[in-house]
Amino acid sequence: MTKALAGEKDDERFEMSVVARGIAKAADFLSQRYYWVITNVPYLSLNKQSERLKEYGEKKYFDARHDLANVFIQRIIELLHENGVLDVVAPQNWLFLKRYKNFRERILKNHSLSSIARLGPGAFDTISGEVVKAILLSLINEKPATHVHFLGVNAEGVSSSAQKATCLKDAPISEISQEQQVSNPDMIITLEDVEQSTLLVDFASALSGCSSGDGVRFIRKYWENSIPNKDWEFHQSTVSDMCFFGGKSEIIFWESEQGEMYSLAQSVKHLNHAAQNWLRGKPNWGKPGVVISQMGALPSTIYTGAIYDCNCCAIIPNNPEHLAALWAYCSSDEYNRDVRKLNQKLNVTPKTLLSVPFVS
Repeated sequence: MTKALAGEKDDERFEMSVVARGIAKAADFLSQRYYWVITNVPYLSLNKQSERLKEYGEKKYFDARHDLANVFIQRIIELLHENGVLDVVAPQNWLFLKRYKNFRERILKNHSLSSIARLGPGAFDTISGEVVKAILLSLINEKPATHVHFLGVNAEGVSSSAQKATCLKDAPISEISQEQQVSNPDMIITLEDVEQSTLLVDFASALSGCSSGDGVRFIRKYWENSIPNKDWEFHQSTVSDMCFFGGKSEIIFWESEQGEMYSLAQSVKHLNHAAQNWLRGKPNWGKPGVVISQMGALPSTIYTGAIYDCNCCAIIPNNPEHLAALWAYCSSDEYNRDVRKLNQKLNVTPKTLLSVPFVS
């Protein structure tokens, strides 16, 4: 028994020494500089990080903190010699999300992009669905020269990892101006040229829709109550495909803004609660425009002025004479393509919906 216990202690000491050597070796690696780092970084969104990790990210890598993968990108760049190269598999979110604007600016103004391959969903055999949309990023740790270009490949259009591998070898390669990316709205990095013309935001406004705070309680189908009714208002929602008049089957228990929904909003006024968004979008109610469903292919329908929900957005022309042109554009495939050049997230914000070229 004594020998066995002694053996256990020896095993424990041996394991501790292995761990200590590993830590010392890691410290040695992290104190050096490298000419080439190639890796697949760990992915972990901010809301899943431990408090200690959050605090470290906020202190050291504030602009990248919302995803551990982007923190790693910034950290690895610190490990590079001047003119060193980073090749990494990373999420695509930092290319376009607003929260990474400062991170993009740091990259675009201080480092030379070499290539970006957009893989989209399905790049990993072990991860299904839309969980991870990845890119292959290559950059050089040097200030970008004037008029420098980087290479872009888009493999999002195929579904399996094998098809994407083939696409990376055979797909057309684009040359994209890095300097141009700085001029894009919010410095969004795209693999397509964004036309430098007058944007839709100069011709129209767009506001997020209202959230009742309790849809089951306040929203009904129009045939469930007698209409017209002073307590109920028509309620605009999303459409699954482009159509002239759609998403108009609901009514909302509004009570002239003085009833139960108002009381609910007042009761949670001291909280950061969704019920406080019940009046969101009001400045655009009652005006003619176009409703865009903010998910997927961004299908559109004509907006007739009703209160609209938080899953869609009403785009209102500043000049009513531009309504026909606005509808023609927003109901076309071209509009979806232009928006998706800027943002590949499943749902997009009103600001992105207006950051596209528009000719009245």
